[in-house]
Amino acid sequence: MKRVTCKSIAASLGVSASTVSRALRQDPRLKAETIAKVKQAAEEAGYELDPRISKAYTQVLNRSQSSLQQIALLHNKASNQQFRSGPTEAYCAAAFRVSQRLRCSLDLFTLQELQGNGKRLSDILQHRGIEGLLVCAFHEPDIRSWGIDWDAFSAVAVGSSPQTPMMLKIDTDDYGHGYDLTQALIESGADRIGYVSSPDQITHEEHRSAAGYRSACEVFRVQDFPSYMVRNRYQSGNAQEQEQLLNWFHSGKMNAIISTVPWVADTLKTSCALDEARIGFTFRPPQRFQRVHYVDYEPEMIVSPALQLLKDQLFSQKKGVSYNEPSTTLHVRCPVLSVNT
Repeated sequence: MKRVTCKSIAASLGVSASTVSRALRQDPRLKAETIAKVKQAAEEAGYELDPRISKAYTQVLNRSQSSLQQIALLHNKASNQQFRSGPTEAYCAAAFRVSQRLRCSLDLFTLQELQGNGKRLSDILQHRGIEGLLVCAFHEPDIRSWGIDWDAFSAVAVGSSPQTPMMLKIDTDDYGHGYDLTQALIESGADRIGYVSSPDQITHEEHRSAAGYRSACEVFRVQDFPSYMVRNRYQSGNAQEQEQLLNWFHSGKMNAIISTVPWVADTLKTSCALDEARIGFTFRPPQRFQRVHYVDYEPEMIVSPALQLLKDQLFSQKKGVSYNEPSTTLHVRCPVLSVNT
């Protein structure tokens, strides 16, 4: 009589052998109906688990789950409450949503509340059994001054920083977004597209979005223009700055813009009758814009793979960072939409 194995049961059900093995060991990551179907098939075939293999599998699964229970989100705001509000609020909410799905316990920590004492923070984290760090040090490229005992932790960063120390990082594909926005505007009929940004945004994106814009202009054979800079992307420009913006727009005879600054779009829409369909935003715009092109960016698209990678590092017990070797950055390319929904 042919011996019954996980492979033979899997073949009869049209699933993988690993799925059969996990189902017979009540792996909580599988659907209840899958477990029931596999157990029924195994029982009918007379298959019995090897208790030694079952014990080893359970030990590995328990080890994996226990090592993922505690994760710290490190940020550079003055307080945890400040991280939960303003521009970083969406990141905070996304991190908690994803951690719940992954069955992780996520705690927020900021070095500023400990007066910059990285050693004390490291001691606190280790005392609580926390070995995984999700680093959200936005706009702070060098965090060596934090003084964290990095060798004691697995760490993954999100966003444009840090660059030092070097760790695995998840960031948006700003170059791709600049290219895609430009292409969408060209396909809408625009052929003289300006690019507007601010010094802090250019620093944040390291000119990647503007480079994508220029590359698309070259590919589609339309004229590109030097990036126009405004002083602040969060506060409306004064009368002089608005006048300078209008002079720049008219002198270039532009019929479309890509902007990282909402008030710039408002000014050109009002003063130059610029059609919203000729406006591109590198982020999801305010609700007052209804027909613009924009990057449909959701923080969970970055946080989710970051936490997944952190899980892998914890399971393999990969700890520490580098100060010499280049770090690996995975870029997430978000879709460009044409209607603000």
